[in-house]
Amino acid sequence: IPRLDEHRKAKLVPIEGLPPDLIAPPPGCRFEPRCQYRRDVCKEKEPELKRIPNAKPDHEARCWGTQEGGWLVDTDWHREIGDTRVIEEIKKEVADLPAETKKDGEEPPLPPPSPVN
Repeated sequence: IPRLDEHRKAKLVPIEGLPPDLIAPPPGCRFEPRCQYRRDVCKEKEPELKRIPNAKPDHEARCWGTQEGGWLVDTDWHREIGDTRVIEEIKKEVADLPAETKKDGEEPPLPPPSPVN
């Protein structure tokens, strides 16, 4: 499968197995036979389409691994592109403080350092 974080000439690694049978799909998740993250629950029940925790609001998946209590719940991996971290949303709380004014000839105060997560 091509990836945005790989060089264009990078060798593609094929997914083992065959695509799911659309006429007579297997019980459970249709991709279970060829999924590297499969678990027993994948063979038993088809997962519902749900929003992925910790992902963009419109990012959904039909996968047991991405649902609450799943093994892929920490989805920060999809926000990495090579060595670059992609910031999808910035939330910052600003304290309700009075504005400081600069007196003539005075340098403005430096802002406090930003916390690093």
